[in-house]
Amino acid sequence: MEQHTSEALRDRVERLEKRLHFFYVAGGVAAVLLVMLAGTTLQTGNAQSNSSANILRARGLAIVDEQGRERILLGAPIPPAANRVRTDQARVKEIWAKRFSKGVHEMVSRISSRYEWPVGSG
Repeated sequence: MEQHTSEALRDRVERLEKRLHFFYVAGGVAAVLLVMLAGTTLQTGNAQSNSSANILRARGLAIVDEQGRERILLGAPIPPAANRVRTDQARVKEIWAKRFSKGVHEMVSRISSRYEWPVGSG
Protein backbone atom coordinates (compact mmCIF):
# COMPACT_ATOMS: atom_id res chain seq x y z
CA MET A 1 0.00 0.00 0.00
CA GLU A 2 2.83 2.30 0.79
CA GLN A 3 4.25 1.64 -2.69
CA HIS A 4 0.97 2.59 -4.26
CA THR A 5 0.79 5.84 -2.29
CA SER A 6 4.32 6.88 -3.16
CA GLU A 7 3.67 6.23 -6.87
CA ALA A 8 0.50 8.31 -6.72
CA LEU A 9 2.38 11.11 -5.03
CA ARG A 10 5.14 10.92 -7.66
CA ASP A 11 2.54 11.14 -10.47
CA ARG A 12 0.89 14.07 -8.77
CA VAL A 13 4.22 15.89 -8.37
CA GLU A 14 5.04 15.31 -12.08
CA ARG A 15 1.66 16.74 -13.14
CA LEU A 16 2.15 19.75 -10.88
CA GLU A 17 5.64 20.29 -12.33
CA LYS A 18 4.19 20.19 -15.88
CA ARG A 19 1.51 22.70 -14.92
CA LEU A 20 4.14 24.92 -13.32
CA HIS A 21 6.25 24.74 -16.49
CA PHE A 22 3.17 25.67 -18.57
CA PHE A 23 2.48 28.68 -16.34
CA TYR A 24 6.11 29.82 -16.59
CA VAL A 25 5.91 29.71 -20.39
CA ALA A 26 2.47 31.39 -20.48
CA GLY A 27 3.67 34.08 -18.06
CA GLY A 28 6.73 34.76 -20.23
CA VAL A 29 4.60 35.08 -23.35
CA ALA A 30 2.16 37.37 -21.51
CA ALA A 31 5.05 39.55 -20.30
CA VAL A 32 6.45 39.88 -23.84
CA LEU A 33 2.99 40.80 -25.19
CA LEU A 34 2.52 43.34 -22.41
CA VAL A 35 5.86 44.99 -23.21
CA MET A 36 4.96 45.09 -26.92
CA LEU A 37 1.55 46.61 -26.13
CA ALA A 38 3.10 49.24 -23.87
CA GLY A 39 5.68 50.13 -26.53
CA THR A 40 2.99 50.47 -29.21
CA THR A 41 0.85 52.62 -26.92
CA LEU A 42 3.77 54.92 -26.13
CA GLN A 43 4.67 55.28 -29.81
CA THR A 44 1.05 56.05 -30.72
CA GLY A 45 0.84 58.63 -27.94
CA ASN A 46 4.03 60.33 -29.16
CA ALA A 47 2.78 60.39 -32.74
CA GLN A 48 -0.46 62.01 -31.68
CA SER A 49 1.23 64.66 -29.57
CA ASN A 50 3.71 65.48 -32.35
CA SER A 51 1.02 65.60 -35.06
CA SER A 52 -0.10 69.03 -33.86
CA ALA A 53 3.42 70.30 -34.59
CA ASN A 54 3.23 69.26 -38.26
CA ILE A 55 3.14 72.07 -40.76
CA LEU A 56 1.08 72.24 -43.94
CA ARG A 57 3.10 73.75 -46.74
CA ALA A 58 1.59 75.01 -49.99
CA ARG A 59 2.37 77.66 -52.59
CA GLY A 60 -1.16 78.92 -52.69
CA LEU A 61 -4.63 78.39 -51.32
CA ALA A 62 -7.91 79.40 -52.91
CA ILE A 63 -11.09 79.12 -50.83
CA VAL A 64 -14.24 79.08 -52.95
CA ASP A 65 -17.91 79.61 -52.12
CA GLU A 66 -20.91 77.47 -53.10
CA GLN A 67 -20.99 78.94 -56.62
CA GLY A 68 -17.29 78.23 -57.18
CA ARG A 69 -16.16 81.87 -56.89
CA GLU A 70 -12.80 82.46 -55.27
CA ARG A 71 -13.41 84.23 -51.96
CA ILE A 72 -10.06 83.99 -50.19
CA LEU A 73 -6.74 83.74 -52.00
CA LEU A 74 -3.52 83.17 -50.07
CA GLY A 75 -0.07 82.74 -51.49
CA ALA A 76 3.03 84.43 -52.75
CA PRO A 77 2.40 85.22 -55.53
CA ILE A 78 -1.38 85.14 -55.12
CA PRO A 79 -2.81 82.25 -57.14
CA PRO A 80 -4.55 83.24 -60.37
CA ALA A 81 -8.34 83.34 -60.18
CA ALA A 82 -10.94 83.71 -62.93
CA ASN A 83 -13.24 85.93 -60.86
CA ARG A 84 -10.56 88.10 -59.30
CA VAL A 85 -11.08 91.78 -60.05
CA ARG A 86 -7.82 93.27 -58.76
CA THR A 87 -5.66 91.52 -61.38
CA ASP A 88 -7.43 93.24 -64.30
CA GLN A 89 -7.26 97.06 -64.26
CA ALA A 90 -10.18 97.48 -66.65
CA ARG A 91 -12.39 95.37 -64.40
CA VAL A 92 -11.21 97.31 -61.35
CA LYS A 93 -12.32 100.59 -62.90
CA GLU A 94 -15.58 99.10 -64.17
CA ILE A 95 -16.64 97.47 -60.91
CA TRP A 96 -15.18 99.72 -58.21
CA ALA A 97 -15.26 103.19 -59.80
CA LYS A 98 -18.92 103.80 -59.03
CA ARG A 99 -18.30 103.18 -55.34
CA PHE A 100 -15.83 106.06 -54.98
CA SER A 101 -16.10 109.76 -55.61
CA LYS A 102 -14.59 111.17 -58.78
CA GLY A 103 -11.55 112.56 -56.95
CA VAL A 104 -10.67 109.24 -55.38
CA HIS A 105 -11.19 107.46 -58.71
CA GLU A 106 -8.81 109.87 -60.48
CA MET A 107 -6.21 109.38 -57.73
CA VAL A 108 -6.46 105.60 -58.03
CA SER A 109 -6.13 105.86 -61.82
CA ARG A 110 -2.99 108.01 -61.51
CA ILE A 111 -1.40 105.64 -59.01
CA SER A 112 -2.31 102.49 -60.91
CA SER A 113 -1.03 103.90 -64.20
CA ARG A 114 2.48 104.06 -62.72
CA TYR A 115 2.62 100.32 -62.04
CA GLU A 116 2.19 97.24 -64.19
CA TRP A 117 -0.14 94.70 -62.68
CA PRO A 118 0.58 91.32 -64.20
CA VAL A 119 -2.10 88.67 -63.79
CA GLY A 120 -1.68 86.75 -60.55
CA SER A 121 0.44 89.38 -58.82
CA GLY A 122 -2.32 90.64 -56.55
